[in-house]
Amino acid sequence: MKQMQIPNPWSGAPVYYRRITTSTMEDARRLFSAGCVDGTVVVADFQERGRGRIPERSWIAEAGRNLLFTLVLRSRSGTDGFAAAGAHQRLPLLAGLALALSIEGLYGLSVQLKWPNDLLVEGKKLAGILCEALAEGNNLGVLIGIGLNCNQLRFANQLGLTATSLAHILGREVNPPEILAAVLPTVKSCLADGEWHAKVVQRLYGLNRVAYLVAPPQSITKQGVIRGLNHDGSLLFQPDGHSEAIAVYGGEVRFAAEEF
Repeated sequence: MKQMQIPNPWSGAPVYYRRITTSTMEDARRLFSAGCVDGTVVVADFQERGRGRIPERSWIAEAGRNLLFTLVLRSRSGTDGFAAAGAHQRLPLLAGLALALSIEGLYGLSVQLKWPNDLLVEGKKLAGILCEALAEGNNLGVLIGIGLNCNQLRFANQLGLTATSLAHILGREVNPPEILAAVLPTVKSCLADGEWHAKVVQRLYGLNRVAYLVAPPQSITKQGVIRGLNHDGSLLFQPDGHSEAIAVYGGEVRFAAEEF
């Protein structure tokens, strides 16, 4: 892997580049095992086996058209380690907030966060986030993987109905390295942002709308209303027939019966 000349707010941490890789998450996991420094980043033009939060789903992206990267954070005290962010449940939301703020600042778009790990613009998916905890002996850490649709205009199968890209929205191509340079410091600041909760709720997709919750382990579907977000990152969901909302820590939210 060669290094990119991208400013990294984690002092001394490299930003590695690969033209083709199996997965930036796998690359980052190997770097963590090898003792890489906090804040190490792996970027790729193309992933042969990119994946989403749900194991059976792949992240499909055209080569060289999007921003695909993974950030390695090690557990330690202080505002620049992931321990400052608290529970892992919040990390996809904090990373999503950082990406949303960056896109809003660069392009003036209105970005929404769909719990727990998607970014939407005009109701279509623009980006996905995958976080994984790491534990090797006394070494603890987390991987934050981000896939952002930048210049891709066509999507496979039925994804064209639900996915979008910055180029499609803006009518012009964008510069993925420029976006990465904006996202990294914003991620670092969001990890220590005491006001993150209000900023996420402000952008929470489907707030006070009827939704369908598909929850593990039996993938039971419940209809209800999204009422907000707890400070630990869990979703406040009020099932039909219930007088109060419950905290949801896993599952998927959908907004139309035909999606099942």
